[in-house]
Amino acid sequence: MQAAVLKNISVVLTPDWSDVVYEENGRTITRRSDEEIDRFADEMQQNTRAIVTVADYSTNWERLQESIFIGNEGLLDLIAQEPAATAHALLSRTVLIDAWNSIVPGVAEDFQLAAVVDSRRYFKWRTEPENEYGGGLYGRKSVVDAFGGSWKPSPVFETQHYCYFQHDAFLTLPAVLAGYAKQYVTLINRLGETSGM
Repeated sequence: MQAAVLKNISVVLTPDWSDVVYEENGRTITRRSDEEIDRFADEMQQNTRAIVTVADYSTNWERLQESIFIGNEGLLDLIAQEPAATAHALLSRTVLIDAWNSIVPGVAEDFQLAAVVDSRRYFKWRTEPENEYGGGLYGRKSVVDAFGGSWKPSPVFETQHYCYFQHDAFLTLPAVLAGYAKQYVTLINRLGETSGM
């Protein structure tokens, strides 16, 4: 049996991802910029053999069946409009990025997402690249363990299936997410269903 391979990563842009977040010292800060998203996608591609595309939201999910999707909370709303079976399959391959910290553990568990990157971690990657470190995202415990990540039991940063983890072998957020995504795809394809993870 041939091992499953991560073939595609789609960074899905929803209209609200470019909304203004706040102003600081006369400078407008947005949730994303085209240059940052391109940099994120480039770094993901360097750390996988997958094709990484940045695209506006599209309902043409069939052509992206083997993708891992990366998007903000607006993507969850758009996926929720799909038929239940399609929505479940898409959510299980979705990495929620720039999620408000207070919702991260619950939203990961409730939607059975692939992983979640909280807004503090994403902001640090955007604003302090010189202080980057590997990890700082929420992933499925079974994937984190198979991937060699480290995590500690915590009533705040852990749910039944998810944990906040680090991985010392990866130096940046896109790098650790790429490594995690490769392991995730291997496990979900081996098990055939994410609920068993």
